[in-house]
Amino acid sequence: MSESAYGWLSLIAETMKKSKATASRDLASARRIHAQFARMFGRSLEARKDQIKWSWDWSHYGFRTRESVQSGNKKPVGHFPFDTRANATEEAYCGLSAASWQSRGFDFRSTATGDLVTALRSLTRLR
Repeated sequence: MSESAYGWLSLIAETMKKSKATASRDLASARRIHAQFARMFGRSLEARKDQIKWSWDWSHYGFRTRESVQSGNKKPVGHFPFDTRANATEEAYCGLSAASWQSRGFDFRSTATGDLVTALRSLTRLR
């Protein structure tokens, strides 16, 4: 039997010593961040491996993951508004989706030896 979520908001607000409105807004932000991450990367956010990077003025945020770094993105990907009333547009995703991080085929005839070793390593990581 599953437990009801009834009363969780009051418990969270009381535990964090914040108002119910603040707790509700924080939970909504967390749900939104997780949904955006799942849409962009096709998996759940892993707290110890993935990063949410905020802009210097806290106006927006992006994600830094192993997939984004391996694909050559040193900076966070995505440009999501921090404002809870602003909706993320398609531009916030920067044209990226879960398919953006899938491995691409390799043309083994025209690659250098060092590139072949890198390609082989990436292929073995996929299994």
